[in-house]
Amino acid sequence: MALALADEIAANAPLAVQGMKRILQLLEGTHERGLSEREREEIAGLRRRAFESADMREARQARAERRPPRFRGE
Repeated sequence: MALALADEIAANAPLAVQGMKRILQLLEGTHERGLSEREREEIAGLRRRAFESADMREARQARAERRPPRFRGE
């Protein structure tokens, strides 16, 4: 099960995976104190970078063409 999950994560766009890892790091321990403005801004920047990336465009194109995406980490 763990290897299947690792394979599924590895198949995603590298920028998205890196961004999610960073977001999870930022969220750790915030249940009690909440997110700071700096943390909110960093998360927004990570999301913006992923959504504006070449990999996001590739994902959309691949889905439209019904083929697996070829991510480059850009």
